Amino acid sequence: MRTRGQASVISGLILTGCVIATWTIVLAWGRVQLDYMHRTVYEEIVKGREALEERLLLEDFFYNGSESVIFVKNVGVNLIHIERVFLNETECEILRIVKGSSISSPDVEIRPNEEVLVVLDTSSLTNKPVFIHVRIITSRGVSYYATFKIP
Repeated sequence: MRTRGQASVISGLILTGCVIATWTIVLAWGRVQLDYMHRTVYEEIVKGREALEERLLLEDFFYNGSESVIFVKNVGVNLIHIERVFLNETECEILRIVKGSSISSPDVEIRPNEEVLVVLDTSSLTNKPVFIHVRIITSRGVSYYATFKIP
């Protein structure tokens, strides 16, 4: 009676166990990466959709030396928070935002169909310009541009 060696059977079991463990680790890692990717893509889609529904209208500009005023209207469907304002590619500090008769801090959100005055510190502009190029950047990263002629 011949007996077969057990080494090949044991090595086959060990190899099968290693393959199963490796694939379990790979699938677990893939599942985590897929969940992260889905979450990231969903957040980007929501952010992009909100940015598409955001509309800001720069209606008028009043230059007054050290302080200037931009008349802004939110014509979109989302709340808008103004992050930064540039005049002729120079960043200007937002001093206050005036809503109707109430003066608010610069961190206020503008509701849909709301008109506000954005008061800026323009002391950094050295010469009185003939044209003012205004760029407003919102918290969603959307930029709005307008050019006004200074009388």
